[in-house]
Amino acid sequence: MSESIQLLDQPLAYEYQRALDILCKALEAFEGYVNKTGRNINSQIYGTGKWIKDYGGSAWDFQETFLIHSMICGATFADKSMLSSVREFTKKEFYKWINRSGIPADNCPRDLAHFLIEMRDILDGDNKKIVRENNQNLENKKKPSIKVHNETFFEYQKFAHETEEKKESFGNKKLNEVGIQGQFGEDDWKKGEEIFTEIEKKYRREHNAYYLFVPYGEQQEGNQKSKSDLTSFQIANSDFSSIEDNNDMDVDESSLL
Repeated sequence: MSESIQLLDQPLAYEYQRALDILCKALEAFEGYVNKTGRNINSQIYGTGKWIKDYGGSAWDFQETFLIHSMICGATFADKSMLSSVREFTKKEFYKWINRSGIPADNCPRDLAHFLIEMRDILDGDNKKIVRENNQNLENKKKPSIKVHNETFFEYQKFAHETEEKKESFGNKKLNEVGIQGQFGEDDWKKGEEIFTEIEKKYRREHNAYYLFVPYGEQQEGNQKSKSDLTSFQIANSDFSSIEDNNDMDVDESSLL
């Protein structure tokens, strides 16, 4: 009797596949964003034509697509009915992807670090930040184009249709009955988790204040301004220190007469 109850509690195979596909759609756009900003990682989905067919978009197009798919991912993983085994399976695939990507643990670019942190939060069921900032984005000048909205809606509808087809084809089969091995092979997911943990240590404290919808070009301008402000601050402090140092010098008062 207990074995029968345990089998009923196991998620169906299509639930694993659906969760993995939702994650991979976001990661494909992430890889495209990295490519369009002139940086290199080991792309595992981008360029395969699995979902994205047109590679002619800008960095912002791919960033926006990543964030929109993150929203879809967020809605899925925030669902209280998602079983923990499906969530853990998908998180392990995420860590495998990080391990294969070649993203450095000790020198991960700031924007990529925050996108990774947000995705891991989403997989944990926390989508509050992405929902809040998406609403802010819709209210300001960086509104997604009608073309992007239409394409995203079409892709979502297509994905929903594909999910229903997979559900029908898998039937009531469990994961071990259909041989879903994951998107990213048999890599040690723990290595990817260690890389993520190192990245998170550096950037977690500022994550809530980091705005995800800033285009890459504006990010760079902001970084240059921050560096310029820091340099000016250092110069000012250096000058002030030299004055203090001079004031601390022993002065022969007779020489002032």
